[in-house]
Order: sequence, then C-alpha cells, then structure tokens
Amino acid sequence: MLKLWKNCDIYAPAHLGKRDILIMGGKIWRIEADLSAWEAFPEIEVLDLAGRTVCPGLIDLHVHVTGGGGAQGILGFLQQHEKIFPAFFSLRHKHNVIK
Repeated sequence: MLKLWKNCDIYAPAHLGKRDILIMGGKIWRIEADLSAWEAFPEIEVLDLAGRTVCPGLIDLHVHVTGGGGAQGILGFLQQHEKIFPAFFSLRHKHNVIK
C-alpha cells in the first residue's frame, strides 16, 4: 500500500524543513519538497501532517535501564503513585505478593 505524508517538518538527522514522504510497503521510498503528483494513484492514503515533526529512522531512544520509573524500577514508581494505582496495591496487600 502507498502512503503519502504531506507537510512534514523533517529531521533526517539534519533539519530538512517542510517535505513530503512517500511510503511503499511500510518503508520510506522518497522524501521530497513536493510529492503531490502521487495523489493521483487510486490506492494511495494521503495524510496531511500540518508541520508536525518527523524523524525518519529514529527509533525511540528513550530507555529506563533500571526498569522504568526511577532507581527502584517499576515497583518504586507504583509505590510513589499508590493513589493512582489502587488496584495494584489492593492486590499486593491481599495476596502479600510484594513487600
């Protein structure tokens, strides 16, 4: 399937400015200033990103080495937010799973 993302603010990794991106088979095929000629294809899906930032090839580099939520990992995060996650704590206390 063809997809055309229009009006993207692209960083790849340098700032390219406003460009269109043509995607074929789930992979970026072209990045150009104007790819509107592709809109004539009957099976193309067009999405106007209206200047939203796109970083092709950038995978989420955000990582929590300790498991997420700070130095204590996810359990520390949940303990700090007990009011937000009451179901977790009622199960924990009921079954004495985590101390």
